[in-house]
Amino acid sequence: KSTPGPAFDLIGKGYFAVLIDQGEGTTPYSGLTPIAGQSLSDCATTYFDQSEQLPTRFSLTFGRSTQPNQDESWRAGGIMLQHLAKASPLKVGLTQEQAEIALGDVEEENWTRANMLLDSVEDLELIGPHVSPTKLLYRLFHEEEPRVFEPQKVHFGCTCSPERVRKALSIYSDKDIATMTTDEGVVTADCQFCGAHYRLDPDDLGFQAAERKNGG
Repeated sequence: KSTPGPAFDLIGKGYFAVLIDQGEGTTPYSGLTPIAGQSLSDCATTYFDQSEQLPTRFSLTFGRSTQPNQDESWRAGGIMLQHLAKASPLKVGLTQEQAEIALGDVEEENWTRANMLLDSVEDLELIGPHVSPTKLLYRLFHEEEPRVFEPQKVHFGCTCSPERVRKALSIYSDKDIATMTTDEGVVTADCQFCGAHYRLDPDDLGFQAAERKNGG
């Protein structure tokens, strides 16, 4: 339910990109949908409606947080609510029969109730830090007997590197590399995901440079 406002209008037209990395040994999955609605929540909801075709809701917010003896800081928080098609007994610790009993068929009444509970969340509860995620989950959905898993730390990461940039440019000839070379005598590249900026020696780039290096 991130609050719409003039700032979101400045985005204009474009696409909302989602990159899902399921861990080591898997290939990240990316998806694109048009920017829709008046908030990032609306964009994310549209993505799941069109791509995953799973009923999904988001409640997102941000704001300044002040704690005793600490400087004021920005905090953000959110909840993702999704109606899964079926449960995995292995993941939730249930037998197949128990999982089917617990979930049953997709019932509109249950989904409507879950959405009503989500709509009751306050911005201060999402931002924290006085209300922990576990306490908020219990406050909203305690009658549904939610399961709480061990928390996983979230950190920013990107797989870009100078070597990957060189590999991407390895299909170009010396002539092509020359057109990419700046007046300073370097080839520059920017990662569109993390914003990393690379400055590379043009003599090391392209397939002809590789041939010279290998004595070809």
